Amino acid sequence: MADQDKAWKPDWSTCGTAGCIGIRLKDAEGCLTHVEPQAREAFLATLKPGAALDLRGTPIDPELLSGLLAAVRPEHGPPTLGNAEFTKAQFSGRAVFSGVQFSRIAEFGGTEFGGDAMFGGAQFSRIAVFGGAQFSGDAEFAGAQFDGDAWFSNAQFSS
Repeated sequence: MADQDKAWKPDWSTCGTAGCIGIRLKDAEGCLTHVEPQAREAFLATLKPGAALDLRGTPIDPELLSGLLAAVRPEHGPPTLGNAEFTKAQFSGRAVFSGVQFSRIAEFGGTEFGGDAMFGGAQFSRIAVFGGAQFSGDAEFAGAQFDGDAWFSNAQFSS
């Protein structure tokens, strides 16, 4: 597996920050984590409930995740995402997706959860992919609802 990881290359335009594989924001040199605060705020302002989100390879801390989910929260109800692309993203700290509605594909393949991953009460309306994800802290899915297929092949749970 280590040899496969060495050969793996992102198939997206990556961040200009050395060592970061996060997908570049449109018209920017960096991923959402490494752009200027004004660019990050402008990106968050474009999000609406049900928005598609592509953060492949992006490092995401709890503050950024909270801002993302606040941006897709309708006036009444839980945060709602359309296609959510988090392939190879790296979550530091606690990743709280509790109660989030994933209305389309939720892709967490190869994602690293450095702290607890909280998906309690989340609703996955279509496909949920966690294949190869690494959970270093607690992984909580109590009350999560999977209405479509869910894949956890080769996922690693450490805690």
